[in-house]
Amino acid sequence: MKNQISKNTSNELKGSIKTIQSPTKAELIVKKSKFISDAFPLTNLEEVESFFRTVKHEFPDATHHCFAYVFGKQKEIFRFNDDGEPSGTAGKPILQTILNFDLTNVLVVVTRYFGGIKLGASGLIRAYSESAKLALASAILVEIQNFKEIAFETDYNHFSKIKPLIIDYLNSVEEKYNSNSVEVKGIIAEDNLEKFKESLLNQTSGKIHFK
Repeated sequence: MKNQISKNTSNELKGSIKTIQSPTKAELIVKKSKFISDAFPLTNLEEVESFFRTVKHEFPDATHHCFAYVFGKQKEIFRFNDDGEPSGTAGKPILQTILNFDLTNVLVVVTRYFGGIKLGASGLIRAYSESAKLALASAILVEIQNFKEIAFETDYNHFSKIKPLIIDYLNSVEEKYNSNSVEVKGIIAEDNLEKFKESLLNQTSGKIHFK
């Protein structure tokens, strides 16, 4: 492959994202079921599992731990999980609530203690939506503009090794495939820049050229 350009998001390198400043927590009781919502700001996708484990450790005997997250400048990365609740009644409403707040780089985990009364599909959707809303409504919203551009080049062998890092850390990625190398350009949160560069150097044994 030569001189092929792949873009997985917009190539616009300026702008900002809206997220939450710090973790928040809220509680909601619906027909004796307790819903505890935790919202976390994300600087990279590696934090999702860490924050989720923290919540499960805090509430190990809960009936469900449902979650959703949105990540990336264009909100291009997202995931949700119902954790045993009927399909579409927990994770998806949490995700929609995050999007309704126009937020990104946010994880919301809603923990449920079943109170003995079934809520039905519509009741669950309302409960998980409202629980997520309470956590996000109590958060301080911030607009982050401190993105940095980064560009580097490496060979195909090392590019395959660092691809997961690119997915986790970069937004607005542009990849140019040359005959013997791949050139990558993107934007990254300034706080993650040095950590990302160090990880690239470690994964490639220093065989990477920053531009």
